[in-house]
Amino acid sequence: MGRYKIVTPVKLAGEIHKGDELICASELAAPLVKSGSLLPLDTESGSTGTDDAAAFSAAIAQLDPNNPDHWMKSNGAPDLKALEKVGGLKLKAADRDGLWAEYKNAQEVEGYWVHAKEGTVQWGDMVIDEDGIGFALDALTEEQVSELKAREDLVIAQRTFGGIASA
Repeated sequence: MGRYKIVTPVKLAGEIHKGDELICASELAAPLVKSGSLLPLDTESGSTGTDDAAAFSAAIAQLDPNNPDHWMKSNGAPDLKALEKVGGLKLKAADRDGLWAEYKNAQEVEGYWVHAKEGTVQWGDMVIDEDGIGFALDALTEEQVSELKAREDLVIAQRTFGGIASA
């Protein structure tokens, strides 16, 4: 059994989990860690915390983006051997995948932040509240941006923010 931070909502054993943490068998969590939906909090070697994330980010900065030996062909994640060689990090694949998902999600993205002026507002099949929702620039068409700007019950602002992965 392991503890995992829920990065994005996950479906496990027929239930959708949206909370902060999930405790489950590592065999069940493995594909969700690989997809970036879960981040391991407990590992056999210790815990995955801010020190690990900082060391991981520092190692990523040392990798050559043009060197195919530094990156996995399957998912674009950094190669375990390259992380060990340049950053001295000895990670398991599941830990690397979780840190990689967290790293990608933390990158700053240029986009739009949309929030309701008051209460909640329906836009298409989305409910937008006063806390708002972020969209990467390429996630909205010019027509959608114009539509959002024309609404008097919504505020839309273009800005740079973290925590959104642009697909």
